[in-house]
Amino acid sequence: MFPSHPQQGERINPEPSFVIKTATVPTDRGAVRGGTKVFINVTHAAQVPGFRKRRDLSGSEAVEGLHVPIAIGPPRTDVDRAGRPCSVYDVVVNPEVTSGCVSRGGEAFRHMVCGIVMQNVEAKFGRKAAPPWTLNEAYKLPTLANRYKGKLPPPAQWVRSPRKAGIETVGGEAAGTTTPAAAAAAAAAAG
Repeated sequence: MFPSHPQQGERINPEPSFVIKTATVPTDRGAVRGGTKVFINVTHAAQVPGFRKRRDLSGSEAVEGLHVPIAIGPPRTDVDRAGRPCSVYDVVVNPEVTSGCVSRGGEAFRHMVCGIVMQNVEAKFGRKAAPPWTLNEAYKLPTLANRYKGKLPPPAQWVRSPRKAGIETVGGEAAGTTTPAAAAAAAAAAG
């Protein structure tokens, strides 16, 4: 359930925010019709980085988008109100994401976040399943007690430690290094 090397990450205790209800759609033609009901608990914790705007310049036109970091816990089985089995996934996002989902006028943002969350759950678990499945794009936001499907509190999760920048600032004569400007000046004086 948790990584084998916890020192590479951080244990977090997320807080419930809202629940997405949808169903799996089998991708194999020979698969049984109908899918399993799925509940996705959207929780939040400050240790997950916040969303940020992103600009893609690789195409002919610049395209702006949004990067929303998400931590996804392992799936578990539960039952729905009728007593039928269902799958439950816990995802963790930054609190600014969930506050944007419930703010006044945040319906479009919430719809986008629900789509991103569902795509990530599908990518992590649906494609590897036997038989593989996708999630139905139609979803509901049920009003559940405690804004969470399952027993509270939500289980703890491990998230990766933030990556360190690949570029280091090195400088100063004490470290035996020099700046590019000083190296250029020294080369010009020597030449």
